[in-house]
Amino acid sequence: MEAGIAILSFAHPHAYGWAKALAGSEAARLAAVWDDDAERGGRAAKEHGADFVASLDEILARGDVNAVGICAETSRHEELTVRAAGAGKHVLCEKPMALSLDECDRMIEAVDKAGVTYMQSFPKRLDPVNMRMKELLDDGAVGKIGIVRVRHGHGFGLTGGLRNQWFVKPEFAGRGAFLDEGAHGADLLRWLLGEPAEVTARIGCLVTDLEVDDNGAAIYTFENGVIGELTSSWTWQAATNCVEIFGDGGTVIAQGTDNASKDMTDDDCLRIYRADSAERAWETVEVPCAFKSDNFQGGVMEAFVGCVVEGAAPPATAEDGREALHMILAAYQSSDRGRSVKIR
Repeated sequence: MEAGIAILSFAHPHAYGWAKALAGSEAARLAAVWDDDAERGGRAAKEHGADFVASLDEILARGDVNAVGICAETSRHEELTVRAAGAGKHVLCEKPMALSLDECDRMIEAVDKAGVTYMQSFPKRLDPVNMRMKELLDDGAVGKIGIVRVRHGHGFGLTGGLRNQWFVKPEFAGRGAFLDEGAHGADLLRWLLGEPAEVTARIGCLVTDLEVDDNGAAIYTFENGVIGELTSSWTWQAATNCVEIFGDGGTVIAQGTDNASKDMTDDDCLRIYRADSAERAWETVEVPCAFKSDNFQGGVMEAFVGCVVEGAAPPATAEDGREALHMILAAYQSSDRGRSVKIR
């Protein structure tokens, strides 16, 4: 069947990547657009050849809409997910999942009760670089792991674009850079290492005059004993390494997989050093650098279409979205209280 998917809000720019992916899909189409900003929604719908529907109830009642992609402000994720699930629509939701764990729990309850699929938008799980990196880690390619470092961010907090948007307003975004960008890194760490047990963090507005934080760093201790470092920012002009995995048998380094590094590095996005190699040299792991493509976010919608049309399991579930938020909120607690915080 051809799935009809509605995009609920173009508040988040990733919605444009989702719509572009639907335009090139043979299995799904953009059936309609809703946005509480009628001008923005109408413009997006016209651009992508879809109907604009001003009423949320009306768009959720349409028989040609099988699923929705939610790209509204984070403060609206709970409401839109609960209403979409109640209407029997499958849900793809932008990150972070919500502003609180209670909101996440209500979202999970709604999709479970309705029996619909919920997919959390965590594109790092779909990046071939990260997928190959996880394979290397799971295969023990660099031995016993001690520390994994993840850096994810950009410099858009220094420009007028981000500074004038809802991302920097606490009533819509909750927090700042460490929530918005750190959610990606938190999920990546958990995907690679399992469940975190404790966190120590320092997060603040260090460079700009924004109402929310623009930089943060956290150290997570995982249940398996591995230390995970996460740094995130809106004020990085340039960067190189995004992930560093240190084991007693070698090191894995990934680069070019965030906005601060994608235009600053060459095409060798993944490298490995093996301690048992005859030469002390880095080995390039051949893998596509998908983040450098012109529509990396489109891969999220493509995966969601597979869930809707083929019944495929979502690469990231509602529980994954909740646990990533749990990690981030615990880091904020640690920073606010000036001490380590138990996660579980």
